Amino acid sequence: MSNAAWGQLILLGLIWGGSFFSIALALREVGVLTSVTHRVGWAALVLWGVVILRGHALRGPLRVWD
Repeated sequence: MSNAAWGQLILLGLIWGGSFFSIALALREVGVLTSVTHRVGWAALVLWGVVILRGHALRGPLRVWD
């Protein structure tokens, strides 16, 4: 493997491992439902930001998204 591939693999491991570590710490302080709701809410906000910045439109009528 190239040095760039090793660097990417190490970075991925740090990000992924850091995620599990932060979840473990959060679960000591708050409940599971609170933790999941918080993570999904922030992820939804970030993804909606990406959709808006890229100029994508929702496909289909709004009743499909209910």
